[in-house]
Amino acid sequence: MPAQRPQAAFEPIPPNIDVPALVESTPNFEWVVRIPCDAIYEQGLENFEKLVRLHVITGGKPLVVEGYDTRFEKWIFAEQWLRDNLSSKSEVARNLTAKTNIPLSIGHYLSNMPMLAEQITPQNFTEPTRQRIYLKDIDCPDVWHEKLRDIIPPFLFYMNESTLDPTYLSQDFAKAGDLMSSLPTPMRAENLMCYIGHEGTYTPCHQEMCATLGHNIMVETSTGTFEHGKRTKPGSSIWFMTETKDHHLVSEYWSSILGHDIDLEDHFAQISAWKAAPFTTYVVEQRAGDFILIPPLAPHQVWNRGTRTMKVAWNRTTVETLEMALEEALPRARTVCRDEQYKNKSIIYFTLEKYSGLLAAAERLNTKTTKVRHLQKDFKKLYAMFTAIMLSESFSNEFSEESKVEFLPYDSNVTCSYCRCNIFNRFLTCTHCVGKFANGEDDCYDVCMECYAMGRSCGCISNLQWVEQFPWQELVRKHETWGKQISRMQNLKMQNPKEDRYVSLSTERLHLGHRTLAEVCQLELMRRPWVDITKHTFDEREGLDSQDDEDDQGSGDERRVKKRKVHPRDKLAKEQARCHICKALEPTWKLAFCLTCSLHYCYGSLFRAFEIKPQEVMQTYRWECPRCRKICSCGACRRKFTTQPYEPKGLTLGHDTRKVADPRSVEALVNFSHSNIGWLKKAGDGTSDSTRRLQRHQAEAEQAKMQEAFAVQDDDALFVEQPVQNGYSNTESTFHDGVPIDPALGGPPAAPSHNFDIYDPSVHLPELAARVHQLTQSSAVHGLTRSEEEILRDAAAIRFEMPSGNRLHVDLTQDVTTDGNATYGIDPGLLQTTIGGENGALPRAANHIPVVQSKSRPRKNKGQLVVRLRLGQEHMHAIAQTYKDQPSPNAATIITSDILPFQDEPLPTPENSRKKRRRGEKDDDFKVWRKGRNPPQTLETDHHPENGDKRRRAVRIANYYENSDLELSDGV
Repeated sequence: MPAQRPQAAFEPIPPNIDVPALVESTPNFEWVVRIPCDAIYEQGLENFEKLVRLHVITGGKPLVVEGYDTRFEKWIFAEQWLRDNLSSKSEVARNLTAKTNIPLSIGHYLSNMPMLAEQITPQNFTEPTRQRIYLKDIDCPDVWHEKLRDIIPPFLFYMNESTLDPTYLSQDFAKAGDLMSSLPTPMRAENLMCYIGHEGTYTPCHQEMCATLGHNIMVETSTGTFEHGKRTKPGSSIWFMTETKDHHLVSEYWSSILGHDIDLEDHFAQISAWKAAPFTTYVVEQRAGDFILIPPLAPHQVWNRGTRTMKVAWNRTTVETLEMALEEALPRARTVCRDEQYKNKSIIYFTLEKYSGLLAAAERLNTKTTKVRHLQKDFKKLYAMFTAIMLSESFSNEFSEESKVEFLPYDSNVTCSYCRCNIFNRFLTCTHCVGKFANGEDDCYDVCMECYAMGRSCGCISNLQWVEQFPWQELVRKHETWGKQISRMQNLKMQNPKEDRYVSLSTERLHLGHRTLAEVCQLELMRRPWVDITKHTFDEREGLDSQDDEDDQGSGDERRVKKRKVHPRDKLAKEQARCHICKALEPTWKLAFCLTCSLHYCYGSLFRAFEIKPQEVMQTYRWECPRCRKICSCGACRRKFTTQPYEPKGLTLGHDTRKVADPRSVEALVNFSHSNIGWLKKAGDGTSDSTRRLQRHQAEAEQAKMQEAFAVQDDDALFVEQPVQNGYSNTESTFHDGVPIDPALGGPPAAPSHNFDIYDPSVHLPELAARVHQLTQSSAVHGLTRSEEEILRDAAAIRFEMPSGNRLHVDLTQDVTTDGNATYGIDPGLLQTTIGGENGALPRAANHIPVVQSKSRPRKNKGQLVVRLRLGQEHMHAIAQTYKDQPSPNAATIITSDILPFQDEPLPTPENSRKKRRRGEKDDDFKVWRKGRNPPQTLETDHHPENGDKRRRAVRIANYYENSDLELSDGV
């Protein structure tokens, strides 16, 4: 089960909040750097492109370009224009209070926005029954699309195919601003969306999908004047943003302190939580004309204010974001089973084809410009990623060549039935678990190689068939062509045209040093048993199939030789073993075997106790167990003086993916819904007040910032190294009474000044990025200047609640009535207090994160109560029992659907489990047999491909509803 821990509650932001005062009074809050849009056109798009690359992509910090409202055509980007042109268009709005969808027309929503905004006042904004209707993720009007195309810098706009300046003709060649444009039109993911919200609507904290770059521009807001006879409130949006290099720290803070998983994107953090955070929070109050650039992998959340806010958002894919997606974003999305709508591997393949043609044309014309040089650099990076993809899909050289490989022409519609990621080429399919869609198409069970290596598959577990979507030799030929093209470019640069620097794929395979992912799947297919799901005789606990005994019996021949009867214990000894950690008896195919000491470890213990994924063990030729590496954390090994037990680096809350994955799926090796909190407690870092994990992640983030601040940029870098004397850079002379002092005697320079005017025409845009990097270097060195008392005060203000099974949340900060007479509150003895150290001082900690003594007894006169509860199981059951039979409060309904004929008949949502639709599924027509069911009637053409067409994969992303707001994020 996922960890049941107190979670930070949802706390709305008051309508009368003073944002400037909040930022100025909070040490770890900073304003996002702003630049005027006029400076872009005065200094050129090339300089602005460098600023975006250095500040947003490389630096990982948000940026705001303001002043676009002066360039808008006000009569088009207006609420009245929507009423006149799109009033009757049907859309699906999101009820954030009830977590349901409401179909309504745009005109109906716009007419009711004043009432929705007026219901939330400074007196009642905390009431959970306030209706919050957010019209988000709707298609951007075509007219707005065309107008924004003329206003936004071309390389930043949606589906940009070339970063060349369109204002003049040129024979130059340039890379694309959005690599999504490299895909064929039917394969592209349309993500140009509009967001219309009122006071109190919000987007939970989230990261941009697939590590893409987010872009969000406010096109119109209410101004506070009278509209249609009603007074409005001025509209704006408050953004709480972080930087890319802090995303590991933010994720750990979310899970360890707030009790939420940031990958689920279902929690809007309180202001108190942002104040107590051990990282810098960048704040933006977005108004009309503000264009926000969101760095990749940077968590952020949005709160709308006023009567009306209207925004347009889109995402861009670049070479840098593709690297982040393959390394981090996609593995994390695969864990929680999020849709991969951007088809990253396909983007790499089709972009290589496009760039190869552009570079060949540039070579024929002998074009050698900066744009071509950037194109060559991106081509090399894409080729390196494509090589890694090809290596992962390469079969083993030790086995005979796979003869039964089904070919399915690539159409970009094949997704993994478990994690729902998009599959580029090779995958596994089960010929036994084939269902039917409502339209008669086959619903094949396809699983990606990554999921199968993790133990995820259908109930058959093994006996799956290989499928590929590109002829393998064709991919190898293209890999060779592109590799020789890069070799030719390098030789021309080094003036040595005869040298061949191309390394073939087979040579790369020999120097890889570990098994490929396809080779792992080949081994596991032979190792794992096949389970006949029509005959439920497989005991998953013991891993034995009783049909083996029947197969061992004779065929009735009189001359058969009588075999010696094998005792069941002997069979168990050969096919099962005990895990060194949990001592559970498991089949050997579920265990990792150490070739050094012959010990076995179950994959669940390796994942939770040592953060070792199953595929990491399977890819290693000679795997060495934790005991041989002297890091085993079992009780026996802990008592050894030579062992340093491994301490997990982060808290894993666990994900119950059965609610999201295909119903035919099983997890055969690791139950990923279990948390690793037990192993953290054994390491002394499992309490909610322990800060070692946060300190570790903060140190890593600060080190990354220091390395980035002092990194030597590429050939078009803007940083100029200063001469270093006595360990410090000599940036400026030091004077005393007008007399210059020797820099060697001056000591370290002062921190860079923050007061520079970005509106000064003399400030060059790339120079602005350099100054921001200096500020980053200074903050990384000096740290956050906050006292530990202030951090504890902010942490104590966070309100927590305990989630219960009936979707009600038990507030742990309020009294609870268990009977009609007595009222029982939280026992103060159950609260954990912060006890002062010597002389009443708080214990000091590294990186300004307080160390709270978790085993100290409460004192009345010292310390202050922190909302970190240590409730026993009986107390939690008593609290939850009081809410068990209580009906959910009825929200004050202001707006209902104007489309549904019956208002009481809701659409299929997560609350309507019977009408919940799976990807591509129509109503309840999904047909698949499981244990205890008769197999469905199938046609002969289903088993004889020669009698009919081959099975085609249907689109699996058509109609699907999540239990959380995974799809509801600004900019996605």
